[in-house]
Amino acid sequence: MSTYYKPRTKLSYKNMKARCTDIEFVKSEHSSNKWGEIIRQDGNWLHFYETDNKVCSFTRWGANDVEDIIEHIQFKMGVPIYDEYSDEYHELWLSNLTEEERKEYEEEMSDDNS
Repeated sequence: MSTYYKPRTKLSYKNMKARCTDIEFVKSEHSSNKWGEIIRQDGNWLHFYETDNKVCSFTRWGANDVEDIIEHIQFKMGVPIYDEYSDEYHELWLSNLTEEERKEYEEEMSDDNS
């Protein structure tokens, strides 16, 4: 089981690492991110993803309890972070679609509801 999270705006990794000192940033040898891919706190792990040197999303895998990590990042960075079950997450996702992708998605949704 997993849960996906998105910050309202992309986060500077450099600022996040400087401000969020109560969490550990871990880089594995196979990391696709420049700085790492995992945030760890109290035995819980949260994966993060970046584009253009900005953290754009997070994923919780398995039974990891990442609520404290998410709250810490939100507080220190001053940016809300939404989980995939929230309306805000869905709105952020839609806002990243092109006009063509959005029309296609809306057509698929209307077909599913028919």
